[in-house]
Amino acid sequence: YTIDVFSMILNLGLVTVQGLILRAFFDYLTGEAQFSLEWVVSAQVGYGLLVIIGMMGAMLAFNHFLYHTTALLIRNLFGRILQMPGGRPLPVQENGKVMSTGQAVSTLRDDTKEMSFGIALVDDLIGAGVGGLTATAVMLSINPWVTLGTFLPLVIVVFIAHRLGNYARKFRAVGRQTTSNVTGLIADMFNGTETVKAAGAEERLIAHFREVNEQRKTAMIKDKLMTEFVDVLSGGTADIGIGLVLLLAPQAMYNGSFTVGDFALFASYVWPMTHMMKIAAGLITRYRQVDVSTVRMDEMMQGLPAGAAVEHQRVYLREEPPELRFAPKTTADELHTLTVSNLSYTYPYSENGIAEINLQLQRGSFTVITGRIGSGKTTLLKVLLGLLPGDGGEILWNGQLVDKPDDF
Repeated sequence: YTIDVFSMILNLGLVTVQGLILRAFFDYLTGEAQFSLEWVVSAQVGYGLLVIIGMMGAMLAFNHFLYHTTALLIRNLFGRILQMPGGRPLPVQENGKVMSTGQAVSTLRDDTKEMSFGIALVDDLIGAGVGGLTATAVMLSINPWVTLGTFLPLVIVVFIAHRLGNYARKFRAVGRQTTSNVTGLIADMFNGTETVKAAGAEERLIAHFREVNEQRKTAMIKDKLMTEFVDVLSGGTADIGIGLVLLLAPQAMYNGSFTVGDFALFASYVWPMTHMMKIAAGLITRYRQVDVSTVRMDEMMQGLPAGAAVEHQRVYLREEPPELRFAPKTTADELHTLTVSNLSYTYPYSENGIAEINLQLQRGSFTVITGRIGSGKTTLLKVLLGLLPGDGGEILWNGQLVDKPDDF
């Protein structure tokens, strides 16, 4: 990340050198410069080499950072899923329903990428900020009035982008939710194929799928339209800035306080200033959208402290992961007696579950658990296997207490 920051400073921060070279060149043509043509050409060649080095460093560092950051987020999110009980790996939402697999897939696939891009944009802002602020300082030292006249519309663009941030956040939240609905419905369609065919609900299911897709299309169009509007608004400021230079510079040139080289410098410095404002405006919008991804990822971390999703872990992108440790079992681990005492479990936001289950299983015996639908037969098996965390009671394996059935 540090290499990327310095590369962006070298790439975007040194753009101001290009303006100084152009100024020296045009002043040389008009006879107002003290530099030789050889010096100007040498400076241009040296500047080009530095830009190439900065671009290559930025590309390599950016790709390395982006892939490693995304992999780290996915690793921590998926790791938390594996830490949870196997019968309830996904979080229970505020409405009392378990998060759908579609939303979980969308978070792992899309929200992690949004977070990584949002962090990477800060590098661009630092580099563009160095170039833009340096350009502004140089322009102010030459002609403050022309500089302020050029700078004013750029401030207005940032203000508008800031005001649109709340709308961008709302549209992004709706877009993410509709994407999760589509992904979840696809999973349900394939998981419940026999049920759909038995009920003869193929046409109704397809109609519902089309409706959900239409909702996602509408939401994604609004989200994309808002992002593109801010980008177009920010991108057009360069042309506006050059136009303002053309309007304000002639009067200063007529007074003799503004040379042709100064005009070339101002025209070349419009891009660093507008680029800085464009990135700032885009970053404001992006971070309102990233806020949605942050909330969704925190929800998947299921009660862990803030920042757990970005906790440093080793990711194996360029090497093989270590082999899993295997502890061979011996005859001492064989089951002779399984004793369950006062085993209980209640589902979140519900009164259903099991309560005070007592039983003893002997090796070689055959036990049948019976009951009506919804009486808790499957729940009992899940608690015994550690797929659900018991609310109370004990499980004894050959007389030894099993503290963590999920790790046993």
